[in-house]
Amino acid sequence: MDQTLVVTTSLAGAIGLAALTAALIAGVVVLTTRAHRRALEHARAAARAEAAEAAAASRARLLIRLDHELKNPLTALRTAAASAQQLLAGEERSAEVEQAVATIGGSSRRIARLLADLRKLADVETREIDRRPVDLAALLELVVDDARTAPGAEDRMFTTSVPRAPWPLPQVRGDEDLLHTALLNLVTNAVKYSADGDTIEVRASEEAGAWVAIEVADTGRGIAEDDQRVVWDELSRGSDVRSIPGSGMGLALVKAIALRHDGRVELRSRPREGTSVRVLIPAIGPAR
Repeated sequence: MDQTLVVTTSLAGAIGLAALTAALIAGVVVLTTRAHRRALEHARAAARAEAAEAAAASRARLLIRLDHELKNPLTALRTAAASAQQLLAGEERSAEVEQAVATIGGSSRRIARLLADLRKLADVETREIDRRPVDLAALLELVVDDARTAPGAEDRMFTTSVPRAPWPLPQVRGDEDLLHTALLNLVTNAVKYSADGDTIEVRASEEAGAWVAIEVADTGRGIAEDDQRVVWDELSRGSDVRSIPGSGMGLALVKAIALRHDGRVELRSRPREGTSVRVLIPAIGPAR
């Protein structure tokens, strides 16, 4: 009887030890698998980040090269247009000649603006950003004042809303000049693609204590649904605004500046009703 009890106890102990060993091995396998998955996810994320950085650097080099290659021909074209204007001054000119000279001058100016915008985009994507605390409330006042001088702005209704109670808008850390460029692009875009009597609202808010959101909304012509998918791309313009002067670089520049500040952009629009664009930048902290 005693021997049977000893054997049974020993067998149970052996089974228990084997089960414990199996459980430990299974735990090690699970932990190893999880660690492997995490390492694989980190490696994939690092690869994606490296690929995105390489693509951005390649695009920046292309923009810089394009600017360099077109600068001299453009200068020659503008010089020739000015010379033709002087040579033909005071002479009898047909409507066709007048139109040809005007077309050359207008096209050369448009290319010059496009190159300037491409240069800005390449600079934003590659330059080192001098990050300092920026008071977006004060910056917005400056942006709206500057936008009021844009053509047609005198016939728009501007409203600005910045929270001041119970505490002011948090500051952000970034390059004040670049942020001014991005926000001014949005407000002047709202002026450009709206009509006399339309409303342009500039609103600021704190989002979840972690973000500062700047929204520029208008009651203008809006953007077609198909165009909204590509509106942030370089050189992209809506199908119904080709008659309005522009390079198609404004929103691409806004997006690039937001990304360089670890932020993001959002757009909502309804044709013939209006457009709302938001830029979100990480807040330094609640300014209480």
